[in-house]
Amino acid sequence: MMGPIWFYEGFAIFAADQLKKSEFKLNSKEIWETIENTERGSYIKYGFVFRYFVDKIGLKKLISKSSDKDFHKWLKQQIN
Repeated sequence: MMGPIWFYEGFAIFAADQLKKSEFKLNSKEIWETIENTERGSYIKYGFVFRYFVDKIGLKKLISKSSDKDFHKWLKQQIN
């Protein structure tokens, strides 16, 4: 219901305004690897990925789609 792990952990980091000034970066391949990994991973990665999509898509729209079955497919369509 809360979406994938990266999403709800990234949202928590975003909402708490944590890691905002981090210089950590991921390239496109690393972003999708983070998204597709079903095991718990790095909070710094989740924060980066969440902020990346908020910047590209917008917070409200991202939240409204997060629990959809095809969320990751939808994300790819929004970015390409």
